[in-house]
Amino acid sequence: MNLVNWLHSLAVLDERLERLSDDLEREQQVVRGVDKALDDLRERITRLEAWREADRALLDADLSRFRAEAERVELRLSCMLEAGDATRGVP
Repeated sequence: MNLVNWLHSLAVLDERLERLSDDLEREQQVVRGVDKALDDLRERITRLEAWREADRALLDADLSRFRAEAERVELRLSCMLEAGDATRGVP
């Protein structure tokens, strides 16, 4: 291989390497974009899970208050029925 052919081969290789380098840079930018999107999704999921847990805690508290109120009403009605039975002389 003479010098001119060898230099031409080097120039072709250099051009191909430049294209590959450009392609690699574009792919790295895509990967960085995907990584950012994944990080954003992870943060959003974390926030949504926290909100869900907070909502669940509020619902549990509301349910506990409702149950307590239902027990108080049941006890009051039970006392009223017993008082009514006592005034009528029902054993």
